Amino acid sequence: MKNKKRVILDDYYYKFKVIIKNPKFIKRIKELHDLFDKYGCGIPKEGFSDWKETREWRERLAAKYSTIVRRESYQNERNKITGLKKTLTQEEFSKLKKWEKENTPPINWMENVIEILDEFRLDPKNKTNQEIVRNFILYRVYKDPRYISKMRLTRNEKTGELELWVRIYPYTQKGDIKWKEIEKIKKMLPGYVGKTKKKDNFDRDLEIYFLYRELLSETKGDEKKAFQELAGKTNKFVYVDRLSEIEEKYGFEELNEENLRKIIKYLHRLLGSVDL
Repeated sequence: MKNKKRVILDDYYYKFKVIIKNPKFIKRIKELHDLFDKYGCGIPKEGFSDWKETREWRERLAAKYSTIVRRESYQNERNKITGLKKTLTQEEFSKLKKWEKENTPPINWMENVIEILDEFRLDPKNKTNQEIVRNFILYRVYKDPRYISKMRLTRNEKTGELELWVRIYPYTQKGDIKWKEIEKIKKMLPGYVGKTKKKDNFDRDLEIYFLYRELLSETKGDEKKAFQELAGKTNKFVYVDRLSEIEEKYGFEELNEENLRKIIKYLHRLLGSVDL
């Protein structure tokens, strides 16, 4: 199988590079491949190209096994060994298992993988060890099953908020992290912020907002009246003069009524219930 994922060049890689070139390992893999061939379920010399081919092969192997064990001749031979007894001694059970292994396709071939790992004194319970040998059997190449980085969208048990978790492994490199996918998932998070830039006129807007709040206090919370005075719609020109001073101070575009409304609306939303 073509592996577009970066190969992790660590001790795991170099250890298995030695093992897969070992004559004993090559012999054990060949024996298993020969068994698959014997039952018409061979693995291509170049290995399977994708998961679809692998799944179809598994289905053929299972179908072949099912056909054989349903045969009358198979059942007769099996009955001779068991004597039709429901309970077998350990010796009888071992004899039955040995006979079944010799007369059926290796449907439980992961047992062979465990045996190979045992032979090389590698932890047979280690999933990475199992997958590397398994992949070599199916794809005839070293194929590392480990993630180079991992991410998932989850909900915080305490706050109930959606969170994006990115797992970094000791061997993870910057290029292993799927930044484009992270950007897509970020859009699902509450309070998502896209590209940002510095608000050059924020200090000016803040002074205008504080001026508006003064007016709001004077008008006893009458927002409409406070804005009219800020925009010079009344006779209290003292606020118009102060607004002109702000314009001159910062030298930005003219503060017309539309701009003032945008400034007030934005800072209202930004500050929310903040007690200033």
